[in-house]
Amino acid sequence: MRLRVLFLGMAFLLSGCAGSDSSDLDLKKTICATREEVVSLFKPTPVKQPVCEGSIVKGCQPVLYFESGEDELSEESIKNLDWVARKMLHYERYHITITGYTDQVGTHEDNLSLSEKRAKTVREYLLDQGIDEERIQTEFKGEEFPVCEEDFCDELNRRADLNIYPVNNMFHNQKNEE
Repeated sequence: MRLRVLFLGMAFLLSGCAGSDSSDLDLKKTICATREEVVSLFKPTPVKQPVCEGSIVKGCQPVLYFESGEDELSEESIKNLDWVARKMLHYERYHITITGYTDQVGTHEDNLSLSEKRAKTVREYLLDQGIDEERIQTEFKGEEFPVCEEDFCDELNRRADLNIYPVNNMFHNQKNEE
């Protein structure tokens, strides 16, 4: 709450930068310079997603992040998906569930559609790498289950979670015969 009051107070003080009143020109210059410093402190920085390396057993479950309204894969996402594909091609008992999400912006229907596109984009990439489609499941949740609900979390909520898990071959074969 205190932070919001501080921001509102700063916004009020800094709103004078747009006008051209010549009174208190030095004060105005100081306020406007301070405004630029404050604005530069709060510019959003892109989420840096970690790239998985090493053993799949250590539990790296990649999270892929997307730009607002987009379903295109970033360079980091492709690196993670290449890692996933290598591991899944080497360990045939591993399967994956891809769950697409969006931020809170837009209608529920639009967000559900976008999260589906994100999950399918990831799925198509893995299929192109030679992963059998029976080993890939997709889910899409739209804006449900956000990482957090603050405005600054939007970037973290535009994601696809990958859950890589082993399947017992005996169980898997029985399931397919039913």
